[in-house]
Amino acid sequence: MKTTLACLLLLPAGLSWAQSAPAPAQPPLATRAEYTACLDKADELAASRKALQARKTEHEAAVNQLQEDVSAHVQAGIALDVKKKGALEGYNNNGAMLNARRDKLNASADQFAKDVAEHNRLGAESGKQCTGMKIATEDRQAVEKDRAARTPK
Repeated sequence: MKTTLACLLLLPAGLSWAQSAPAPAQPPLATRAEYTACLDKADELAASRKALQARKTEHEAAVNQLQEDVSAHVQAGIALDVKKKGALEGYNNNGAMLNARRDKLNASADQFAKDVAEHNRLGAESGKQCTGMKIATEDRQAVEKDRAARTPK
């Protein structure tokens, strides 16, 4: 009986210890300026992504054109009359021009890769700062109203 009584007396104490852990702290609400900065950064990243996609499309078209030109050059080489004066020189000059275009496209591709890496870095940085941001409803509405007024119609 004493054991049962002791258990009953200790049981509420054990429950109160288990429940005494404080709730995790909520992050503070973001300010209007912080929210506006995140939205502006998202707009900049979207414009950057669109420009990168346009550059990629342009580069791919240039590569395809170069491949066609190289194929035509090779076919011209097969039919080349080396006995004809200047024919070989013209063929070699055209080959050098094609090689220069290839080198320029390769350099452009290298720069494009660096620009994509920078864009991705900025996107990740923005994601860390802005993802999960909490903002008061009235602040969100005020920022959206301000941004709508800034947007040209």
